[in-house]
Amino acid sequence: MNNPIISVQGSGKKLIMIGIAIIIFTVIITTVFSFGIEGSRNADELAMTTTIIDLLIKCVGIFIIVIGAKFSKTYISVFENYIQGEGLINFTRASFSLSYDKISSVSVNKDKLLINSNGVIYKIGVSSSDASRIAKYINNRI
Repeated sequence: MNNPIISVQGSGKKLIMIGIAIIIFTVIITTVFSFGIEGSRNADELAMTTTIIDLLIKCVGIFIIVIGAKFSKTYISVFENYIQGEGLINFTRASFSLSYDKISSVSVNKDKLLINSNGVIYKIGVSSSDASRIAKYINNRI
């Protein structure tokens, strides 16, 4: 049986936590701000503006959570003659199985492993230490 040399499951935990923090922060700020505008001359206009801003920021938080969830479903397995896994291409999950001669470059961007093959960049959300270890191994092979 062909066992992987390195196998890592992706993680979007940081992004999910950031998204949740944004939503909680928005709820707190909106609640505090809403008490301050009750007696204002333009209370209705301020309430409408606050609601719109609140919804926009919450949408950003939700978007970040969705991206984090997608990164948590990525993975990579490194074998003697090829790599395989699932990464993100433009926020869409895509499976790959690439021999080392098909890989143009491998790089690390914080806690993401970026694998370039024929102009297609697969992004796998892994810890920075795992990303560095995998990138070093693959770069020695290509």
